[in-house]
Amino acid sequence: MANPVHARYALLAAVLLAPAVACQFLVSSDVFQCTTDGDCASRGGQFATATCVSRVCVQPSADSGGGEASVDSGPDALFACANTPYPTEESLTHLVTYSRTFQNASGNQGLTEIGVRVCSLFDQTCLSPRDQGGATTIFPNAAGTVTVQVGYGFAGLLEVNNLDGGQQYVTPALIQIHPPLIQDASVGPNALMVSPATFAGVASLVFDAGAVASGLAHLFFRTHDCQDNSLSGISVDVDKQDTLGRTRRFYFNADNLPLADEVQTDPGGKGGFLNLPPGTATLTARFHDTTKFMGKVSVALRADYITYVIITPSAP
Repeated sequence: MANPVHARYALLAAVLLAPAVACQFLVSSDVFQCTTDGDCASRGGQFATATCVSRVCVQPSADSGGGEASVDSGPDALFACANTPYPTEESLTHLVTYSRTFQNASGNQGLTEIGVRVCSLFDQTCLSPRDQGGATTIFPNAAGTVTVQVGYGFAGLLEVNNLDGGQQYVTPALIQIHPPLIQDASVGPNALMVSPATFAGVASLVFDAGAVASGLAHLFFRTHDCQDNSLSGISVDVDKQDTLGRTRRFYFNADNLPLADEVQTDPGGKGGFLNLPPGTATLTARFHDTTKFMGKVSVALRADYITYVIITPSAP
């Protein structure tokens, strides 16, 4: 039988965001990708048989007599999306469709007892939710899938909540769309949501009793390259913390255990913060070994909500 404490840790790890829409580029060969062959294998796909050479994943080339060639075949593509000219404003005359499937983390079953609203990034409390075909609250289908329409360049929020008067299936959440949507998207894996009791219990086991402070906000992040591969060796800082010293940063290790004393992402690229001041904060990601800038994003934080966001390459 699985250790119940470890099972709860894994449950918390599972709720981290699904990959964002990829920055449509190939991959470069001059960036930090790995420290071991296992880091390459963990990326899957074409990386599965690659080896780690000078921190780049490479694999035998059929055209070079068995010599090694980088699996990154295009110019600067792992970080090319840092230079993508994403729109600075959303166009409401050019609509794109976005789909997301929500499941409960305990049984991987589609969540139907939730409501989802589309909100502006500057409307963290969703006082002015977007109309979606005559309604502002969208309910999942039987599989737990929600589909919304937003404007080209949308970089806002999906507010996820329990239905009024219903059981507390999920910890209230804000899913922040980053980078901006510039095409129809149906991303995966599915969003696994945890109940408030599970979230509080796991956080207390990891840190201490009462680790989740009422009235503060929480954040889960993933670090990805431009092809939606998770990035290891990334340190993430936040520019605002709780004035009473209750903010806690953590990274998940290979066993999906959140560790407060870790200093960088492992190949899974996952981490988070507990107890941040509500409002807006900026996350800055750097390669831990070199302090080289990787990306940054401004995030919306709401009291007693978890914000989920992907940190992708960007200009400083």
